[in-house]
Formats: sequence, structure tokens, C-alpha cells
Amino acid sequence: IAELLVVMARVPKSEGHRGGISAFVVEADSPGITVERRNAFMGLRGIENGVTRFHQVRVPAGNLIGREGEGLKIALTTLNTGRLALPAMNVGCAKWSLKIAREWSAERVQWGKPVGQHAAVASKIAFVAATTFALEAVLDLSGQMSDEGRNDIRIEAALAKLWASEIGYVVADELVQIRGGRGYETAQSLAARGERAVPAEQMLRDLRINRIFEGSSEIMHLLLAREAVDPQLTAAGRLADPEATLRVKAHAAAKAAPFFVQWLPKLATGRGQLPTAFSEFGDLAPHLRYVERTSRAMSASCVRAEMLRSDDPEQGTTAYELADAFCGRRGFVSSGSWTLCGTTPTTPTTGWPAGYLTATTPGWKPACSISARAPAPGSRPGSPAHHRSRTSPAESTDSRRSLLRNRRRCDANTGERIGRGAKRFPGQGPMTGQGSRYEAPGSS
Repeated sequence: IAELLVVMARVPKSEGHRGGISAFVVEADSPGITVERRNAFMGLRGIENGVTRFHQVRVPAGNLIGREGEGLKIALTTLNTGRLALPAMNVGCAKWSLKIAREWSAERVQWGKPVGQHAAVASKIAFVAATTFALEAVLDLSGQMSDEGRNDIRIEAALAKLWASEIGYVVADELVQIRGGRGYETAQSLAARGERAVPAEQMLRDLRINRIFEGSSEIMHLLLAREAVDPQLTAAGRLADPEATLRVKAHAAAKAAPFFVQWLPKLATGRGQLPTAFSEFGDLAPHLRYVERTSRAMSASCVRAEMLRSDDPEQGTTAYELADAFCGRRGFVSSGSWTLCGTTPTTPTTGWPAGYLTATTPGWKPACSISARAPAPGSRPGSPAHHRSRTSPAESTDSRRSLLRNRRRCDANTGERIGRGAKRFPGQGPMTGQGSRYEAPGSS
């Protein structure tokens, strides 16, 4: 398909030529270029990736990009902005996953009500919604830093690529799980039997490559670890050198002392330790103090929520809720800490940021509301005790009553009991979604 190719080739070193890996622009129809075969992959089956053979291909000197020996440097300089394309793709996929998950959870009825009204599915939708908001926040921040052109964004691009690749795949997997057997079925098969062709399994296969190309997750870990300790190694690296003499180590220690005198106190002090710091962020202030003390992985979500609130207070209110959910103050980090309320709102939800929790069907009503379980008294925000679910007695009683009601329910079609000790439906197996039979088109 391509008419122009960028080829990295090793140029021999000779008199007047520095040699080394160099970059060239090569026309695809040049004599000597043949495509042996097209490769086939698990996903991304639309890309034209193949085995290309170069035999005695002559390239004009004017086709050289940069100077001889700078090919690797040129390739590496494109990685930072190139890596930001993957978070962008993951944002789009996450938004689509949320849309499909919400539509399906409102349409699919099981045990007398839409599956979205069951806590197991509601918690998954909440996870997808909050994660999608955080993904776009990370993308916006990284893209803005790249556009400014005055920052070294190697770490930011690597972090964005690594996290988006990993969590984007989890979001796609949750969509497949929400759709159950239909999520595992191909779009072609669904269309052939008269159902909506939703390529959930295709997206799952396509997103798997993100953890491999543009720098694998393992390489990203190494890059980030190296960059994280680079100042310390620069200041005191000789102290860890097993071949360094005592005199060399003593000199290195004296040289490193000023650096550590300034750096170590920052680990125990700073704005993150002040109870009133970041008060301009309102309810998100505890998250930013926690981020300042421990990491900066959640800061983009909080900053983007404040930006949306400044532009549109009504939309910003919900943006705060999404950022709050993602950061874990309401137990989002710990699994199993979302809980269903006993009531369902009677009016459509409005004001959600575009692309996240916007109602996808006219007159849509939220399948459930998500309530926070109170953190342990006196616990530090972000600590395990803080995120550990604490269910009130009334909440526990309501949950037990709901469970008992479900156990007493019978299938409307067969009259069979549903719940503990219930008989398995004929054919119920791996293709079953949400504990129900895998129904053929036209079945109720």
C-alpha cells in the first residue's frame, strides 16, 4: 500500500563517511524491492505488514534523512510523540466500550430486571466510566506537554503509554465480560443470526498489541526505573561500584552529600503533609495531597476535573465524582468496595461529561446508584484501612434481603428455581453470560 518507505540501513564506514545506521526515504516501486508475503496476526488484521526483500536497491544520496549515522537517533526522537498515539486509541476504545456496556446492560434483562441493575455489572460499568475519564485526562496532559515543545516528556510519554496499554486492555476485557457469551462471539456470527454486530472480541484482540509495540511494557518499566533513579545514580553511583576503591567511594560520598541533604527532606515534607494544601480543588484536595506524598499517577484526573469545573460548573460536578471514584477515595481502588443502593433514581441523569455517562437511550434511567462505604475512622487516605469496605448494619440487612429474594426467584419461562441449589440450565457453560442461558435469537 505504501508508496514511500523509511528504511534504516547500516552504511559502511569509509574515508569521508562516518557510517553507521542511517535513515533513507525509499520509493516502494524501486527496482529490487519485493514483498514476499503479508503477515497474519492475532489482531490488527487490517494492517499491511509483510516480509519485504531488498536486492541491489539503489537509493540517491539526496534521499538520506539527516546525516549518516543518525538513523537510530531519528527513530528514537519520534518515540515520545508516537507513543502518545496509543493512549489516544485507548481513550476511543474505552469510550466505545462504555457506550456499548451501558446500552447492553439496559437492554439485557435477567432475573426480572436489566443486568445493569445488578451490583456485579453496575460495578464494572462504574470502573469503565471512571477509568475512561482518567485515560482522557492523562492523554490531555501528555499531549499538552508535547505541544508546548519545551519539556522533556520521555517519562510522561512512557507512563501514558504503559498505563493506557495495560488498563485499556482491562476495559475491553470488562466489556466482553459484561456482554457474556455475545461478547465472546464474533461480530460476523452475531450479524448472521440477526443480532447487532458488536466486535467486542475483535477489539480485545486488537488492543493486545499495545502492550508489545512502541516499547513493550517490560521496556517501559526499565525505562521508568532508570529515569527515576538517574539523579541518585549521577550523584552517588560510584558508591555502588564494587570495583571502586575506598578513596574513590569516599570522594563520591562527599560529592553526593549536598544532593541528598536537599533531596531526603522532601520525602518527609512538602505540601502533601499540610492539611489545607490544594484547598482550591475542593473535595479532590485529599487526593492531590496523597499524590504529592506518594505518586503523581492520579494528578491528571484531578486537574482535568478542576479544568472542566472551571469551564462548566454543572459538568464539573460530575467530573469531580468521576475523578473521585478513580482516585479511590470512595473505595474504587479496592475490589468489591462498590455497593448498590437500595433505590434507583427516577429521573434521567444529566450533566455527565460528554462520552462518559451520557444517557445513550432517550429517557434512559440509571440502572443503579453507587454509594460510598465509609472509610475506617482515623485512617489515612489511600491506605488499605481507608479503602477497606465498611458496610453499615442497614446496608448489610438490605443486601441479605436482596440475596434471599434472588434465591427465591424462578425463571419466568421454565419455572425452575434460581439461586443456591438451582438446577443448571441445559447447555449452560462457558458461553453463558451473567448467570443466564445463552439464548438464541427470538427467544425471550
